[in-house]
Amino acid sequence: RKLSYRAARKELIANRDQVEASLMKLTSWWLAEIEEHMRSEKAKALLVMEENLLPFKTIPEVEEWRKVYTPEYYGKLTRFKFLVLVGDSLWGKTRFACNLWGVRFTFVAQCQGVSQPCLSGYDPRVYKAIVLDEPSRELVDACKVLLQAGVEGTELYQSPTQRFTRWVWVYQVPIIICTNEWVQW
Repeated sequence: RKLSYRAARKELIANRDQVEASLMKLTSWWLAEIEEHMRSEKAKALLVMEENLLPFKTIPEVEEWRKVYTPEYYGKLTRFKFLVLVGDSLWGKTRFACNLWGVRFTFVAQCQGVSQPCLSGYDPRVYKAIVLDEPSRELVDACKVLLQAGVEGTELYQSPTQRFTRWVWVYQVPIIICTNEWVQW
């Protein structure tokens, strides 16, 4: 840590030995350090936000939905219903969803414009619920097994070669969709 990123970059270029590989490693480190800084700042902001948010209203239908996510239903149900919160932008859908199990214990996946949610940061040892923010109808159709939080688990990130497939098990994990528009099927 005696050299800045820019100084280290200049030294690597001047060295002329394995410049491309060394620059790639340096850039990977630099980007990882920046991401870690941003995540740390996000955690601080979430703590402050959690203290400043007003209490949310209790919605009877949501409370009824939450009941099956208790230990007494573990192993008794094979699939679960997901919750859909619909409303205009800035109505607080995502904040409400995160509040249900706690902001720090809710994993939020931004799903706008993607065909599958990115769960690469999801850790079941930390997170108690998953929020999918602005998924498309195609994502919902393609990921029904995931959304039902079934006992079998599901494969994500499938490609034609199946090389990067990742098995995910979210059994009895509450999944909440927040969206501005929802098509009634």
